[in-house]
Amino acid sequence: PSAGIIIEIDGSQHYEQDAQIRDQERDAALERLGLLVLRYSNSDINQRFRDVCMDILLHVEQRKNFRQITGI
Repeated sequence: PSAGIIIEIDGSQHYEQDAQIRDQERDAALERLGLLVLRYSNSDINQRFRDVCMDILLHVEQRKNFRQITGI
């Protein structure tokens, strides 16, 4: 929570046009609140779990450092 990151794991339904529009609208609303949405597909989780974990860790560290520096 201190990094302001939301992690979303997307199934195949998220690749349908209507779902993509809803996801974009929701992501934009969350970004206006200062949150970052990270999206990973089910196949990313199943096939590249370690890489996904490293990507999440990188984003958490960057966001926490930025927030400490800026006071946000």
